[in-house]
Amino acid sequence: MTRTPSRTRPVAVGALLAACALAGGLGTVLGAVPAHAGLTVPVNCALEGEDGLVLAYDDVTYVVEGVCGTVRITADDAVVTMPTATHLFVTGERTRVSAKSQGEVVVAGTDNHVDLTSAASLLVSGAGSAVTSPGLVEHVRVTTSGASVAADRVHELVVRGSGNAASARRGFTTRVIGDANTLSHRRLDRLRVRGNGNSVEVTRTRPRMRVSGSGNVVAVPRR
Repeated sequence: MTRTPSRTRPVAVGALLAACALAGGLGTVLGAVPAHAGLTVPVNCALEGEDGLVLAYDDVTYVVEGVCGTVRITADDAVVTMPTATHLFVTGERTRVSAKSQGEVVVAGTDNHVDLTSAASLLVSGAGSAVTSPGLVEHVRVTTSGASVAADRVHELVVRGSGNAASARRGFTTRVIGDANTLSHRRLDRLRVRGNGNSVEVTRTRPRMRVSGSGNVVAVPRR
């Protein structure tokens, strides 16, 4: 995918590769490229335009550095390593992202894999996408099918759609609105389930619960 939103500045891959070649550093980077990716390109967020930094070229490994505002990943089959950003949008497909702490994160493309240190908010609307975090993701919304989210802590989790999976060691408020979703928590304060055929497990605490619909299975500790 090479189309970019208006008023954005796509990364000039050709110019960057030429600069790398002149610096003599490209050959050492190419050795670390995954088998499915073609080129490794260093990118600095100083290239960011008014509406963000756009990574638009397919089959490229991007190494992003600097202070980032908005990063838009529209490429397919890319690999992206990046620092903290205020906004991160992933609209391409089959892309792998490894990122530091983020502000707003939107994963709209399908079959993406995103690893985050932490995030203020996360929306997963791309089917089959997976997001993991070893830290806190404050607000999580899943609005698709076949997606998965795993984090250490989640303040608010809302799962819509069907066939999704979500887990958190520590949760506060979780709402399941859809069918055939699977959720697990170690500790959870409040749980609301609407829909059919959902499975929710809380292993250490008994949350305040409201469950409606049919075929839902909720496993919590006894009082």
